Amino acid sequence: MSQIKFTVIDYDRYEDETTFEINFVSGGVTSYLKFYGYSDTFKEFANSLILFPQLITDTVSFQVGENDIKWAYYLLMKIFCYERNGHTAIQIILDNHQQSPDTIKTEFYIKTVPAAINNLGKLLFHWDPKTEKELIWNC
Repeated sequence: MSQIKFTVIDYDRYEDETTFEINFVSGGVTSYLKFYGYSDTFKEFANSLILFPQLITDTVSFQVGENDIKWAYYLLMKIFCYERNGHTAIQIILDNHQQSPDTIKTEFYIKTVPAAINNLGKLLFHWDPKTEKELIWNC
């Protein structure tokens, strides 16, 4: 079983700033990243997931930071179909850009199907980080 867990670590209601932690579990791989955003950080991504895929060549991405040491962290979730029958994968690349021994740097995939991706989109779209501290998606 694979899982993505979105957690609100801190929320500043005056600035609408949110500290998120996202945890990934797939097979024997577990990884996480803390990052800053806003209560609507996932809305556009969620809409894209709900409609995924329109074409077999479609990809949907969510990115935080850049894959460059000048940034505090980097997270890429890229969703794509890897077979013509619609089998889907989520590519996860994560780098906290910390020095050893605090380095977290991973790349792995979660295999799934479009209906599960659509469900993730619906869950994320309706999630309100201001009132719900956690969202868990199991695949």
